[in-house]
Amino acid sequence: ESLPNEIPASSTEIVTKCMTDPNVAVQNYAFAAAKRMQEPQHVEIALAALKSSDDQWLRWAAQDIAIKYGARYKCVMAWASRLRASGDTVDGAAGDAVDRLFRILIGSNAKHLSVSLDVPKNGPDAGALRNRWEEFLIANKDKIEAGYEFQPNELPVANLGLRF
Repeated sequence: ESLPNEIPASSTEIVTKCMTDPNVAVQNYAFAAAKRMQEPQHVEIALAALKSSDDQWLRWAAQDIAIKYGARYKCVMAWASRLRASGDTVDGAAGDAVDRLFRILIGSNAKHLSVSLDVPKNGPDAGALRNRWEEFLIANKDKIEAGYEFQPNELPVANLGLRF
């Protein structure tokens, strides 16, 4: 990556425009630049990309931007929305979503923790898992927004597709 550590404010307009470019490579570079900027307006673009992008790297960069600006709860809700099916098949981002949800909520408590993911195999299972995640996230919204790092034993792991 050959981007400077600090992106000049004069680049804001072009970076913001490129964050929604139809070419995923252009988006990835724009998101890399946006991560190095101080532009809270990028949060909503990042959350939209997190909900819709098929590109794993773009989703991860979008997560970084959302969390950078304090949108932790919106970020986990966006990840939970990725637990969906397309017809009878599960979206390829489902495993990534469960892993990211877990790692955001556990934070630094995950350093030496080994976890297995029970990724849904079909549409109904994905929908049920999404519903369980959303119930947990909604019930813990205040903690999540405050940056609370859950202990592994505070999560209903079996309900959330996790095994230790």
